[in-house]
Amino acid sequence: KVYNDIFVQVSPNPGNGLYTVQVSGLEQDGLYLPMQILDASGKVVHNWNLVWYDDMYTSQVSIFEEPAGMYFVRFKRSDIPVLVKLIKQ
Repeated sequence: KVYNDIFVQVSPNPGNGLYTVQVSGLEQDGLYLPMQILDASGKVVHNWNLVWYDDMYTSQVSIFEEPAGMYFVRFKRSDIPVLVKLIKQ
């Protein structure tokens, strides 16, 4: 997903509960990029931090303990005002 030259990748998607999240095209603003995972009702089920590495923010994210369904990734930074759909099979 691209927004104003910011590229957000979640893979594999759909997946089984373990995902790699990468955000590139941003200026570094600290070592961490806070993000949240929301369920389909909008409830926050996880808070996570992506780490700055190799000119991007990246991390492995696990939602193994959550039931199968649709989730959304939200970044807690005003220049990334997008929700990215995440499917757990």
